[in-house]
Amino acid sequence: MDSKTENIAILILGLFLVISIFALPQLNNGERTPATTQTTPVTAIPGTLKWKYETGDDIFSSPAVVNNVVYIGSDDNSVYALDATSGNLKWRYETGDYISSSPATENHVVYVGSNDHNVYAIYA
Repeated sequence: MDSKTENIAILILGLFLVISIFALPQLNNGERTPATTQTTPVTAIPGTLKWKYETGDDIFSSPAVVNNVVYIGSDDNSVYALDATSGNLKWRYETGDYISSSPATENHVVYVGSNDHNVYAIYA
């Protein structure tokens, strides 16, 4: 290899190393943080739990998710509205018996059937 080719190779390698150093996460108090100061959301690891919410009994219905709210019926006779981001309870409505049907929503109303022989329309 001639000296000109060697110098170009060294220059390219040097640029690559400089770019790599600034692009890699940096250590901050023992924790890996982005090299920039820009605030970004935490990247979730697929397959890990985000949150869970325990109702008073078994759940056989499937949830409905609308506008960041999770609606679910439970065998504890209640319909729950949970914040989809945090899992926090927004509200709970108690029916006369268990709920195994899945809620449906339309125009800010949640519709659910209960084993008490009633269909409920609950303002969301």
